[in-house]
Amino acid sequence: YSFNVLCSWQSGDRERFIEGIYGLLAGALSQQTFSGCEHRHGIWSLPAPGALMFYAMKLSVIDDELRDDELHLLRLVPKAWVTSDHLTRFENIATEFGPVDLKFKLSEDGKTLDVTFAGDWRHKPGRVVLHAPPMPGLSKIVVNGKEHPASDEIELSL
Repeated sequence: YSFNVLCSWQSGDRERFIEGIYGLLAGALSQQTFSGCEHRHGIWSLPAPGALMFYAMKLSVIDDELRDDELHLLRLVPKAWVTSDHLTRFENIATEFGPVDLKFKLSEDGKTLDVTFAGDWRHKPGRVVLHAPPMPGLSKIVVNGKEHPASDEIELSL
């Protein structure tokens, strides 16, 4: 449960970063008590690995730390979170620019990713980049009703 997971985040090593996230999800909390710290006097606290777990999950989808004055969306999102079965929602997520809402769902045929994005900006980021998830067959991404080819990076206008 190491902060080394952030080295994988920074370098964009998707496989290792997601491995780190799921390692934290599996190991940061007790599987028997769902608590962070067990002690002979009771159960208490959310340990540092728990905080890192939530931070890494946020960075995989809404990343305001990668580059100054930039917001990156879906850069390292786990493929399991991009599904046609349900809408994946991140609502009122704190960023240095202000709270952000991001929702996404894959079409039944797997060719289109529908994304809804909004920010309540304290100050607008200089650049917002949506990264196309590496999904086989994904050909287009629709962001707030506007269609884009599913290229590696899509720069969004605010």
